[in-house]
Order: sequence, then structure tokens, then C-alpha cells
Amino acid sequence: MQKYLISSKYQNYSPVICKNCNFIRNFVSMIKLSILIPTYNDECLSMARSLHSQCEAAGADYEIIVADDGSNDDQTRQTNARVGRMEHCKYCRRDKNMGRSAIRNWLAEQAKGMWLLFIDASTTIPEDFVSRYLAHIGAADVVVGGVAVREGGNKTNLRWRYEHAKMRKNRVSERNKHPYKSFRTTNFMVKKSVMLSHSLPMNVAGYGYEDVLWGKKLAQDGVSVRHIDNPVYYDELESNTRYLQKLEESMRTLLIHNAELQGYSPLLSMATRLKKLGLMPAISGLYTLLGPALRTLLLNHQPPINVLQLYKLLYYCHLSKQKKVSTSA
Repeated sequence: MQKYLISSKYQNYSPVICKNCNFIRNFVSMIKLSILIPTYNDECLSMARSLHSQCEAAGADYEIIVADDGSNDDQTRQTNARVGRMEHCKYCRRDKNMGRSAIRNWLAEQAKGMWLLFIDASTTIPEDFVSRYLAHIGAADVVVGGVAVREGGNKTNLRWRYEHAKMRKNRVSERNKHPYKSFRTTNFMVKKSVMLSHSLPMNVAGYGYEDVLWGKKLAQDGVSVRHIDNPVYYDELESNTRYLQKLEESMRTLLIHNAELQGYSPLLSMATRLKKLGLMPAISGLYTLLGPALRTLLLNHQPPINVLQLYKLLYYCHLSKQKKVSTSA
């Protein structure tokens, strides 16, 4: 299969910045790019406008599709519907929530482009976002831009503190050391043919780990993945209560898929070691004793990240013990 790879000579140039570089502008105009934005109760009109402007400036052949996955916020739906009024843009609404994997798989089927760029609607993009991706078309079957939070953000927000603590690990040099284990569906570009033959897992009902499972599948099938420095930003952050609920849900997902995720989750590796040492009952007891106090601390002012990691481990071990008791009953 022919690879549409921009020569390394041009890899560091942006079609927007390098206006005299006709080669790149002609190249990107040959490649259809589908920008796909799944959303659930998140406004993404401003993002779509920025993407539209960047694509026009780059001379790209593109389409932008926003898919509302059963949002119940009328005002948000009405705002996002305005995306469909822009040229090369389409707005679709699903009456019932399909879930994180299903909506992305559905969008891939609707797309007309050779390359698909998925972006979470709850994030913010930089001004050179599209041009950076266009410069890496063909660099790998899957190109991952990464995520970040801005310095000086809300230090009382649990999500901001968690993402900020991970920023060193999220550097491109670090992510490319373990490209399949560093994968997140928040912001990535993929060949349509690869996405259609490697759909996101549909057996993940709860929040979290569908992207990790997909990364494992890509590794098993030898699909190439490259990480680049092109992050989206978490600017609109959920409350500490809501984020902790999502993390607890992700621990339940991890427990359900623990056999598949061995080697892909440091927390799971730690829990497995504790289980081999026969310490799971004691750790579960610690959750019963300390869990409520730790949870209160995490919902307080400037929650410590090391406490969050401890809470997640204790919570997972508690769930594991409960499952064992339920199974043996």
C-alpha cells in the first residue's frame, strides 16, 4: 500500500507557517482529512470554528463531523448544531448514548477521508494544531498528539493536579519509549483503513481503558504508532466530585478487564503483586478504615496526588475482594 509520507526534509514545517512551501500545500490538498469530534454535553462550536479556519489556511481537503452522542443538555445541542452551517462541516445527533468506543467507531464509518483525526470535545486546541498533524501524515499508521494542562491552572482541581503531575511522563520522548502503552483516544490521527479493521473495543461498558485495550491490540497486530508534540488542553475541568466518580468507575472497568490489561497498568501490576503476597484482604481492610477519610481529603483544597494514587489502589483491592466474596457466595 502506498504511504503518503512527507519527506523528513519537510517534517518540521507547518503548512500554515511555511506559506511559500508549495510542496506541502499541494501535498495536503491531495489527502482527504476527516476531523471527527464526538461530544456528550460539551460545547464544541468554538473548536470547530478554529479547526475550520486552520484547515482553510492550510489548503487542506477536509471535512469536520461533530457527533452528539445523546446529550441531554438542550442548550449545548442547539449551540453545537450550528457547526452544520459551516462549509465542509456536518452535525449529527444520536438519540441514545452509544458510549465512547461505539460513537468513535460510528464516526469512522461515516467519514470520507483517508485519514481520521479524533478530538475530544471537552478539550481546547492550539492555533497550529491542524498544520502539525498534516506535517506528520504518513509518519505512522496512528499519530498521537497527546494531552496537557496549562501552567498556572486551578490548583484546587483534582483533574488539573492529576494531569499536571503526569506531564513529565507525557512528554513525546517518554511516550515514544512505550508508544502502545501511552495511547489515549483524546487526540489522535489514524488511517481510515486501520480504524475500520481495528475498531475500538465494544466490550467496555464503563468509563476508562478502552484506549489502553486498543493500544494493546495495535501492538499485537504490528500497527505503527508515533507520538508527536501536538497536545490538546484540558481547560474546562469537571468538579473534584465528578472526576473522582469517573476514576472509581475506571477502577471497576480495570477489574472487569484485568486479565486483558496485565502489563498495561502499573496499578494492576501492583495489585497483582499484593495478591501473590496474600495481602489483598489487609489492603481491602485499609480501604474500609481509611477510604472515607482519603476521599474527603481528595475533595478538599489542593488534593495531594500521592493520596489519589493510594486511594485508587485501595479502592481497586477492595473491589477485587468484594468480587471474590460475591463469586464464592
